[in-house]
Amino acid sequence: MSNPFAPPREGRVRWELPVAATSLILGVLISMAMISRPSARISPDMRERIAASTTNLPQIAELEEEVNRVRSENTKLQNALGEGDKQTKVLNESLQAAKLFAGLTSVSGPGLTVTLTDSPKMDLPDMERIVHDYDVLRVVNVLWASGAEAIEINGNRFVLGTNVTCVGPVVHIEGRPVASPIRIRAIGDYDTMVGALNLPAGVLDEIRQVDPEMSRIDKVKEHRFKAYGGSTNRSFLKIPAETK
Repeated sequence: MSNPFAPPREGRVRWELPVAATSLILGVLISMAMISRPSARISPDMRERIAASTTNLPQIAELEEEVNRVRSENTKLQNALGEGDKQTKVLNESLQAAKLFAGLTSVSGPGLTVTLTDSPKMDLPDMERIVHDYDVLRVVNVLWASGAEAIEINGNRFVLGTNVTCVGPVVHIEGRPVASPIRIRAIGDYDTMVGALNLPAGVLDEIRQVDPEMSRIDKVKEHRFKAYGGSTNRSFLKIPAETK
């Protein structure tokens, strides 16, 4: 009877060594597959959203700060002129009121925050579990209709001409990718706005039917919004001659 522990004969290779090496390599490959498996559950759609929404836009932010600084200096000059005669003062007050209405000044006041968040439920279709541009726009329209006096979305002041679009699966505010959660902040009467938002068959009701965790409303004692920092140039808009 042969001894299994005896050294191999010359010219022959023991089978234990290659089998052990193969098993080791196979174990490493299996462990790597198990580690990377959770990321495979993220659809290409969602990976694109994550990548795009983390885009760094320091140059645009710097330009916006510069625009706000110049506008603030301009307001100071206008106020200085308004300290002159009575007529100039009335004109300046009218100008500042128009700028306030147009969103060209910083503002503060009470209101609410509507938070829209992509659902984490992987069993839902991607088109249903993510927040779309039309969800944001519908919430904004309800807020305006219920008396909101100023609105901001993830740090972007919402004014006449502000665009909200979906580029692929990513929501963009004024061309900037916005990551979930999307926070729509509004200054106005809380009770009136929250009543309009919670109407049956309204925009938030439809979102909550997909996943109740996708929307939330918080009462805020005081918001502080920056002035709109985008372009106010108009190519076709003119003042009729008879009103000048």
